[in-house]
Amino acid sequence: MRTSRDPTETTLQHYQRLKDGIADGEVGLNWSQIYALVFPDADLVSSDHARKVFRGFDLALAADEGVAASVSNIGTGDAENESTPIPRHKNEVEHNRDGTLSSTKLVEMQDSEAKNPAFLLEAHGFDVEDWEIVSAKNSIWQAHCKGGSTKTLYSSKITVKPKKNEVNMEFVRDLLIENCLKHKKIEPAKITRKPSEQILEVNISDLHLGKLCWAGETSENYNHKTASERFKHIIHDILKQTEHLDFERIYLIWSNDFYHYDTVDNKTTAGTSQDTALRWQQLFRIGVELLVWGIDQLSQKAHV
Repeated sequence: MRTSRDPTETTLQHYQRLKDGIADGEVGLNWSQIYALVFPDADLVSSDHARKVFRGFDLALAADEGVAASVSNIGTGDAENESTPIPRHKNEVEHNRDGTLSSTKLVEMQDSEAKNPAFLLEAHGFDVEDWEIVSAKNSIWQAHCKGGSTKTLYSSKITVKPKKNEVNMEFVRDLLIENCLKHKKIEPAKITRKPSEQILEVNISDLHLGKLCWAGETSENYNHKTASERFKHIIHDILKQTEHLDFERIYLIWSNDFYHYDTVDNKTTAGTSQDTALRWQQLFRIGVELLVWGIDQLSQKAHV
């Protein structure tokens, strides 16, 4: 059996081959001799020291999925610093006094992904909508799998903080585009009688779509479902009451407190907190869909 390192072998693969050779009886070597073969440029060390070094190699070889990692420059320099094998890596999350969180995790990723804040946040389990990176540090490891394949692993540490409450304009844009793409145009009903010069005003101001009330504290329960039902009832009722009339156009008034609160942290413009069961993204989506529905219904009678 050849005991010297093959040019195509990694340091860890060389060690594994020597270990297998000893187990199969093909070669007889002690720890010091194995150390001299694995680290030919290093000074001679005791068997006890060599055994401690290779204990880390054994941990790496026993890692999940057969992954074993070692520093690429292993075998050079001082014997005490020649090997930095990766033992089983623990995921850690630390709560800092300033309100930030620090997360440490072993992540498989490409070099470009290591520079992508969104990727790092998701890799550490943080929602990109709610958190932002304060700092990030990634230490690269060359990881070798059974069979000779290689993985690029990063010991990744990021510090994050909650995002300040702000409107996500990408969400607003995407929602409007989504509704435009799926919406079917409603043509106004053709008026067979002489066109009227009258207009119809449908006023549903102060709907308070996001309001939350409990009957135990108020006279009745109220939430976005109740508000939506009442909005639709008003539209249907007005159309029924005016079905014998013709209008030149219809004005839909939905101003004032349609949504119930004005800021992303559930407050009015004056800063008064409001009771609600919905986040602003949910409330905005429901409100847009409700208004589109109302316009479609009224458009079947006249231009809105």
